[in-house]
Amino acid sequence: MKPAVFVAALIGLLAAPSTVPTADEVALRLEGRLRALQSLEARFRQVYAGQPPAVPIRETGRFYFQKPDRMRWRYEDPEPKDYLYRDGVFSSYFPEDNQMLVQILSGDEPEAAFLLILAGARSLRDDYDLELDSAEAARSAGSWTLRLKPKAGGEADDAREILLEVDGKDWLIRRALFKDWAGNASEFAFEGWKTDRRLDPGLFELKVPDDCEIIRQDGLVPPDRQTDSAEVRIPQ
Repeated sequence: MKPAVFVAALIGLLAAPSTVPTADEVALRLEGRLRALQSLEARFRQVYAGQPPAVPIRETGRFYFQKPDRMRWRYEDPEPKDYLYRDGVFSSYFPEDNQMLVQILSGDEPEAAFLLILAGARSLRDDYDLELDSAEAARSAGSWTLRLKPKAGGEADDAREILLEVDGKDWLIRRALFKDWAGNASEFAFEGWKTDRRLDPGLFELKVPDDCEIIRQDGLVPPDRQTDSAEVRIPQ
């Protein structure tokens, strides 16, 4: 090997480790990126694998997030449905059943954990033990996969494990995998992220028919506190 080529190769080897971030560095970059944003939207694909093992449920739709705490999952295929988080209340609307469930999130749902992470209300380094999963990261070039395990007794202790695949270019989440204590897993893959766009306020309202059955968690606002319009029933 020519001396010049050898020197160049040696420099490359010495420089290579510095290009691999630590788990804390990936978490810091991700948190910084999310905290600087005001809104997000993307298409998503979800795969839910329950226990005992069965045929995974696959769904697609669109995701919207507006700071400080508004989030909507609009499912399109194979069955339309909506999940809306607004003003501390989580509403699930199922058009085929003409039914809407209104509740307070317990904190152990994937949607709750994802909302808190996006909103910057949960510190990855304070609430989780972090590990850079090199095997998972190898699935997709240019990304890093964080394995998050809740610290005992911490605010995030409800979940068993979270994997976040983070794009090394825009520092947004490509994929999020949530595993609960029972072994159930929900995986979300995102594409086409759009950031800081002005989102229509109507995205964070649910319009339901007059005869829609609304089931409320105990302690929530009674039906007479709904909006005047019978076509727009939003938890107050």
